[in-house]
Parts: sequence; C-alpha cells; structure tokens
Amino acid sequence: MFSKKQDSKSAMSEVSHDQRSRITIVLPGFSKYPIGGYKVVYSYANFLAEQGHDVVLLHALLLKGARHKVKDFRRPIASILSGLRPHKQPDWFALDERIECITLPILTPSLVPRSDYIVATEVQTATLVASVAEKTKIPGSYFIQHYEDWSATPDFIDATWKLPLKKIVIAPWLESHMHQLGQDCELIPNGIDPVEFPPGPKTNVRVNDVCAMVSDVPWKRADLIVKVLNSLGEKYPNFRAVTFGTCDRPELLGAHVTHVKNPSKSEIRDSYQSSKIYLCASDAEGWHLPPAEAMSSGCAVVSTDIGGVRAYADGTALFSAVGDAEALQLNVERLMEDVELCDSLAIQGMSAMRENTPSKAASRFESAILRRS
Repeated sequence: MFSKKQDSKSAMSEVSHDQRSRITIVLPGFSKYPIGGYKVVYSYANFLAEQGHDVVLLHALLLKGARHKVKDFRRPIASILSGLRPHKQPDWFALDERIECITLPILTPSLVPRSDYIVATEVQTATLVASVAEKTKIPGSYFIQHYEDWSATPDFIDATWKLPLKKIVIAPWLESHMHQLGQDCELIPNGIDPVEFPPGPKTNVRVNDVCAMVSDVPWKRADLIVKVLNSLGEKYPNFRAVTFGTCDRPELLGAHVTHVKNPSKSEIRDSYQSSKIYLCASDAEGWHLPPAEAMSSGCAVVSTDIGGVRAYADGTALFSAVGDAEALQLNVERLMEDVELCDSLAIQGMSAMRENTPSKAASRFESAILRRS
C-alpha cells in the first residue's frame, strides 16, 4: 500500500531512531477473507515495520465483554483453524515479513507479549487492552473504525469509548459521537493509494454502467443493490453492471450483471476502471473503503446518505436516504443520462482522493499511538 518510496519518505514520522518500539496491535480473530477494517490495520502495521518498529499482530477470537448480536461464522471458523497454525499470515494481504503474527483461541492480559505500546482495534479488544495498559503502565490506544453495534450493545460500546485509552477515529461522524460522550479523540481519515487505484479511462467510454460490492452482511444491503440493478436492466436494454465480493452471486441478481466472487486486487481495480458509477447501498459504514477506491479509479459515486461515505465524498457524490432503493436508482439514472455531470463528479472525486495518501495517514497514526501525552 505504501508503494511510492518518495511519498513514504516525505511523510516520515517524527519518531526518532532511538524511539523505535515494540508495538502490539490486538484484533478480534484471524480472518481468512478480506475485511476493510483489517486492511487498514494491516497497512498501518506495514508502515510501522518500515519505520523500524517491532510489530506484533495479535489475533484472538474469544475476548471477554462484548455481547454479540450478529455473528459472521466465517471469521470464527477461520480463527479456530488458524489457531492450529498460530503464526499464519493472511493470504489476502501482503504483510511485511518483519511483522510477527500470533493467533490465539482465547486471550487474557497475561498472554499479551511484552510491549512498549498496545493498540485495540475493534470493540471486542478494548477492555482487554485497557486492562493491559493499566497493569503494565504502557500507553494504550483504541483505533475506532465504526460504531460496532452488530458486535455489542450501545451501552457496552459507549463504555469502551470512555476507557482510559487514547482514542483514534477515522471519520467525522465518529468524532462527533465521541465528543457527545465527553471524550477527546484524534481524527485520522484513511488514505487511498493512487498507485493501487489509478484513474482509468473517461467515464463516457467505460463498458459498464455500474459496479458495486455485494456482501452477505445484512447492513451492507445486497438486497437493495440487486433491486436497483435489476430495475435498471429492465429499463435500459443495453445496461451492464458488475458486482464483486467474498459472497456467492446473489440468487436474484439478473443475468445482465457479471459477478466476481473472491476477486483479486487486479479484478477489483478492473471493476472500478471499467465502470461509470459506483453504487453503495449500505445502512451504515465507518469510513467505507470501496466507494473511495472507486472514486480514486475515476467512478462517479451514488450512495445512501451515511457518515462513512459523507466523510470523504460530501459534494462529490449523489446521496439518497438510507433504505430508499427508488432514490438510489433515480440518482444512477441521472448520471447515466447526464454525461457531463457524471464526468464532473468523477473528476472531483479523483481529486479529493489525492489529498490524503496512505503514507500521510499512517504517519499520523504512528505519531498518535507513540505520543505519551
């Protein structure tokens, strides 16, 4: 993700060579499948390793405290199987070989390796990290990428946000909620790599009208994606679209839509670069990576009005109310029929994505977790 060496150098951390540290980042289980939040954490871990830090990625499935309401069975199964290979690295992300990966079936404070700094990621990890930080007197941070009400009750989530940890959030809507709880935090938006997601051809020559990521996670609303794409296929005889994701092809998706299961990076990039419009129908997201990647690749974006897309696309995308398939379709049709508007939003989106590189974001993350005040 940090492929431009000159960019990495220009965004070098303020941390000096005599401050190189051992940093443990705790994640709630190993994932065999791509997950956006994990991708961000792994990318930051790579950056920290490049700066000379000793980085430990500690994956643990059974963490105390969180009360699960919705379960994704693939990740627990992958975590249990990975426990048989406790130092396995993810196949879907190129981790720096200097990073130590540890997968444990259960994690207690006594099993956390010696560290100079420790970082919680998802809500399931926060209580444990706070306990370790208190007992060892090492600085602890809490990297918050969403309001994870699918994993815990709001009361539990809010309680973790009040723990004596340094909070880092990725979107203004998360920052706002943190302030409502009377807590301080640092806002560090994600960066999109223009090398990984370069601009494609102009929108008017792209072969697909729409691309979209589909998922079997309920709030990502594959049902709305299917409804909109099917309706557009009925209305426009030459309408073409492509979907991709780790799930199977949605059962009701029309034959006019190509679906790519478990796409490679190049297949995702091709989907973006071959499409005029990216469609997001999610009910909620923290800081949603796929629309941002699509914007970097030259797509105009149509989305439900959620903070995780407004965070970077306010003024450069068309928004409609959450759950409103008809409004989503009308916005797609508007861009299909107004070539100049579609191209204008695509150009504005590309420009917006160039303002914050992954190296700049990672450097700010490094400074935040290593700052002792």
